[in-house]
Amino acid sequence: MKPMSAKDKQLLVVLLALIIISASYFFGARVLMDKTTELETKQTEMRAELDQRLQVIAKQDEYEQKTEEYNAAYDEMMRQFPAGISQDDQIMFAQDLQTMYDSPVTAVNFTDPAEVLSLTTMDPNGAPYSLQSSTLQFPVEMSYDEWVDLINYLGTQARGKNVLTQVEGTYSPETNRVTSDVTLAQYAITGAGRIYEPETGESLLGTNNIFATSAPMYSVKDRSDVFSEVRNNYHMDISLYAAGDGQDTVLAEDAARTVQSSASSNAMQSLSIEVTDGEDGSTAQLTFRLGDQDPQTITGITDDTVNIYVFSTPRTGDEDLSGVNATVLNNSGRKVQIAVEGDDAASPRFVLTSSDGSVKMVTDSE
Repeated sequence: MKPMSAKDKQLLVVLLALIIISASYFFGARVLMDKTTELETKQTEMRAELDQRLQVIAKQDEYEQKTEEYNAAYDEMMRQFPAGISQDDQIMFAQDLQTMYDSPVTAVNFTDPAEVLSLTTMDPNGAPYSLQSSTLQFPVEMSYDEWVDLINYLGTQARGKNVLTQVEGTYSPETNRVTSDVTLAQYAITGAGRIYEPETGESLLGTNNIFATSAPMYSVKDRSDVFSEVRNNYHMDISLYAAGDGQDTVLAEDAARTVQSSASSNAMQSLSIEVTDGEDGSTAQLTFRLGDQDPQTITGITDDTVNIYVFSTPRTGDEDLSGVNATVLNNSGRKVQIAVEGDDAASPRFVLTSSDGSVKMVTDSE
């Protein structure tokens, strides 16, 4: 075998060096470069995620406030629906109508509650809600003004969630009276830990006259007397104005001006009012909350009727949007009367969106 020359040896050394360098690149440096590129990509992704989380943290207070508002709106919506429907409650509902109008309710037909819709909760382990519905039908005979007032009450102010599904009536011009059949769909939400509390009182089941009459609480005929009584002896005063010059658009306070909440926004504000019996049972208290402000409580009410006086003003134009959407919950043994004076007839500043219990509203424009 011919020995390798020095030149061949040099070429072989150079070739081996190139092989080693190439192998180092492909198996070493290239792997490190790929890893570096991967880490840079992950770093970019993590930086973007960090920026998003920093933006969320920067808006934490806003998110918490919105969550509280949504939860409050949810709770308010749920409070509008009772947690169940019973025949006793429906009969007592008809009896309550008797105490409000001169004409007695002589009969009631109702259906067993049936599920309309099943609703899931946000908690995947929680029990679902069930939207229940029952049909309530009864005949009435009363004056035309009383009949109009009854339809308005059933559609807007009656306790629980009621929907007028059918109204048939015959009007007699000679007597100015209406004979009518009224059909209501009553709704309740059950399940998900909601506790059904039947109405207190005696439904007179098992007697020949479950709709025993009693003295009416008030009627259309004495509306002016009710309005005068509320205006002259109120426990809560609500004043509503147009926005401008930084003045309050909503002012809610007690008669003594010691408990107060106000707002200056040119928008409809939420106003929740709840009347409950005091601990000793001899007095009542009224708790109200304007928007997201802290609740205010008026205590020591000894009258049999809790009066709320609303002084409003006509709207000044299309851009005048101030007012309140009110919900009134009467959980006391007393009656609640609301008198509204001076409100805009076409676009009221005071809107009673819902009420529960014995609640009546009159206005000076009726």
